[in-house]
Amino acid sequence: MKENENNDKQISAIREKIENLLSLEEEKKPFSEKELLRYLKKLLNLLESGLIRVVDKIDNQYMVNEWVKKAILLFFKYGKIRKWKEDGIIYLDKFQYRGSDGNFRFLPGSILREGAFVGKGTVVMPPSFINVGAYIDEKSMVDSLALIGSCAQIGKNCHISAGTIIGGVLEPAVARPVIIEDNVFVGGNCGIYEGVIIKKGAVIGTGTIINGSTPIIDITNNKVYFKEVPENAIIVPGARQKKSENDTYFIQVPLIIKYRDQLKDPSKVDLNDILHDF
Repeated sequence: MKENENNDKQISAIREKIENLLSLEEEKKPFSEKELLRYLKKLLNLLESGLIRVVDKIDNQYMVNEWVKKAILLFFKYGKIRKWKEDGIIYLDKFQYRGSDGNFRFLPGSILREGAFVGKGTVVMPPSFINVGAYIDEKSMVDSLALIGSCAQIGKNCHISAGTIIGGVLEPAVARPVIIEDNVFVGGNCGIYEGVIIKKGAVIGTGTIINGSTPIIDITNNKVYFKEVPENAIIVPGARQKKSENDTYFIQVPLIIKYRDQLKDPSKVDLNDILHDF
């Protein structure tokens, strides 16, 4: 309890200082860049430790911590370019790269920027990239060639398959990042963008693309969703017919073809079997 109180006081003090410096920067008033960078580094450490997140869930609603995103943007603006060399390769970046803290598996060839949190028991396969502000909870898998964008939030026991992009967002600061809740499976070569929420237990089939304007069609009950995949939904790529004066087109849309609770064993999802019966 005392440790939590100390953490809360530390976070409040850092937030107050950063918000004061943000105000001075926005009003184009003099401020110390050195002091700003010192506090921004403290913020990155808090993000990296999981003590703060870009998004909090309050009363079942996701709330963006705008001050955190604004602070990350300031680091892009005022952070100093670093140059270093590893295995004969020269790197230039404002952010440091880091490895595992000993609680998660992190294999050579992946990149993990400072200010990103990776939970205990998670596995990061190469060559993956996890950007600043991202949060990946415990016992998840980030497979080869996956990209976890800035501030994206991944829950517990998730599987992000090879070649998949979980989109990030920093600007505008109010914009919600992509949120993947617990126990979600995202198949290979998928793309989830523009603040979409994948609710817990969902299964996203290989090659599915979902963004903020994508209609998600539930063919089991004739509903259409936007920016949110329902809990336990099983989704595959589909198409919707569109007609013009001279031709007929098919536009890619994700289709909800079933829900996990409709399966004999909800813990086991075999898309081949489901599609065979579809």
